[in-house]
Amino acid sequence: MGNVSTILKQRLFFLWHSALRPLLSLQSLVDTERLEAPGNKDINQQNYIDERGKMLIKKAKVARRLSVSAHSLDNWDDLPEPVSSPSLGKTRYYVEEHINNWLLSKINQRPTTQEYCGDVKDEQCIRMSELQAITGLSRSKIYALIADKSFPPQVAVGQRVSVWLKSEVDYWLLSHECGVTNQY
Repeated sequence: MGNVSTILKQRLFFLWHSALRPLLSLQSLVDTERLEAPGNKDINQQNYIDERGKMLIKKAKVARRLSVSAHSLDNWDDLPEPVSSPSLGKTRYYVEEHINNWLLSKINQRPTTQEYCGDVKDEQCIRMSELQAITGLSRSKIYALIADKSFPPQVAVGQRVSVWLKSEVDYWLLSHECGVTNQY
């Protein structure tokens, strides 16, 4: 009896699969094959590569990277436009290169004596509360150190949103522990 049910399930699956396959549109087949090709889809991070070979990242990942809510990204006028495609569904994706260039332009707009020398692709932004937890400094002390040019300045990424670059804060912590003072 078990063998009969297994055979029936296999035949039903075959009939279902062969009946539905012609109904799929050519575009969705192309997109499915493109997204399932090796190296095009990172299941853990859910990144995709579009037809021009550009890496796409989810809106939620952009928000995490900038330490803001995903909903607040909708209110930013100068953020690059999201990519829309029927194959991607309702999830909003951004071209990673456009987000990196946008963040780099924001970093370069701040007044500082040191040029940014990190890799913007791997950069993580942190907000004031996390900065206070990492450094152990109060809000007023952080702003006093910024005014004295002895702490990395913030990056204004939105109208009312400022972040600090984790790489610069880590470097400041390391140099601070070693007794080295830097001018920012």
